[in-house]
Amino acid sequence: MIRCNPSRQSFSAQISMILSLGFLVVVGSAFLPASQARAQAIIATVNSDPITDIDLEQRMKLLRVLHQPATHDTAMDSLIDDQLRLEETGKFKIKASNAEIGQQISKVANDMKMAPEALMAAMQSAGISDSHIKDHFAAAYQFNLLVQAYNKGVEASETRFGRNSPRTAARPPPASITRFTR
Repeated sequence: MIRCNPSRQSFSAQISMILSLGFLVVVGSAFLPASQARAQAIIATVNSDPITDIDLEQRMKLLRVLHQPATHDTAMDSLIDDQLRLEETGKFKIKASNAEIGQQISKVANDMKMAPEALMAAMQSAGISDSHIKDHFAAAYQFNLLVQAYNKGVEASETRFGRNSPRTAARPPPASITRFTR
């Protein structure tokens, strides 16, 4: 039978090592961004794509910067709209480039009567992640492209088609139904 009798010196060395590692873990976690240091909770899904509590916080901050209502419900609706827009434009392989996203940011900044750089600075100083900013403005730009493509060349008038034309008649439900859960 083999007996191991650790000396007091090796035991204290082990304790020192454990305490040092514990200190490094605690100090190291202080330098992580808040989004990495905290667990995310899924609060809703849109066609199996999750929306987390962090997404909701980011959206509320974004809505405040854009001078829009920033309640829990409006932020959730905005996130759901963006998820659906990205999903729909993805079906047609519409993908906004960084330059196009920049154009969308510039358009929103001009509508707010401010410089695009000032809007970006306000969003970043509010703690909104670059990926959240990019996703939101990409969804808006891409969806606008899709709507423009649908409306291209369409000229509808009551005098040309009349009020009871087939275009204004009730349409059957779409083939695929988009669902979301909260």
